[in-house]
Amino acid sequence: MEVDQETQQRRTLNLVKTVLKRALALPFDDRETFIKIEMQSFRNTATDLYQANPEAKAAALDLADKMHECISAMVKMLELSDKKVGGI
Repeated sequence: MEVDQETQQRRTLNLVKTVLKRALALPFDDRETFIKIEMQSFRNTATDLYQANPEAKAAALDLADKMHECISAMVKMLELSDKKVGGI
């Protein structure tokens, strides 16, 4: 199935947004595991979708790694910004 670039961009950004929101709704100890599972699912989908194009497949798998890093960093930033300065 052929998907245009705009659709790919929208789906990828929606995935990041959805995983971030869902991770933040989970208990702290469950967040990283959830993000790993979601990014593995993305990797599996990308592997299937880009099977015929090894360069696109490699780029998508690299993107999955970077999305994992980005989402984890965003969760951490939002957790820390929620804490009150000086413990007040």
